[in-house]
Amino acid sequence: MNSLAIDASFDRIREFVLGRCDTLPPQLMEMHKRWACAFTLMGENHFRSDRFVAKQLMTLFDIAEMTAYRDIAASKKLYGDSRRSNKDAERYLASENAKELFAKAWAMFQATKKYQWYVAAVSQQKLHARVNGLDRDDPDLPDPSKINPPTQILQINIDFIKSEFARHIDPKAKHKLNELLAKIDDLIESSRIGDYLDTTIEIPRIKE
Repeated sequence: MNSLAIDASFDRIREFVLGRCDTLPPQLMEMHKRWACAFTLMGENHFRSDRFVAKQLMTLFDIAEMTAYRDIAASKKLYGDSRRSNKDAERYLASENAKELFAKAWAMFQATKKYQWYVAAVSQQKLHARVNGLDRDDPDLPDPSKINPPTQILQINIDFIKSEFARHIDPKAKHKLNELLAKIDDLIESSRIGDYLDTTIEIPRIKE
């Protein structure tokens, strides 16, 4: 089946699912059953992989592996990814549960003025914020703590430092550069790099 035929089949099945048409040809009705089955299989356990669902479809409907994967893709497109829906549902339930427990704990704190109820209320408030990503400035932005910063390399052109053009550098910049060059010099002396070289490394300075 070419891509145009697949798109046409999807549109007709979608119209049927939305109640815009009453019947489907037998071939499309069979496809609709497979797509609905794929959605059900994914929804029963969101830890199930596409491979597991594909094998189930192959067994239940006696279809080829490629057809099974096409059915899974069509099912997600038509109904949405039920595994993602499950996660959203779990997040919603956790959020609602945290709000309910916060209300109970806060009411107990106001009634008894006991510190443990205040702690319980605050912990549920924090849980609610964490579940919904409210503990970050923008929950849609990636967590900066999980982003590795790029490596920054400072390069100093020794030939330029030795050239006549170096004297045109701003005096304050010259002083800072010379301090940096002195640190590099000390670092080289304290390292074992000299054990692997036949000559001594000399870091020049800029005339101030």
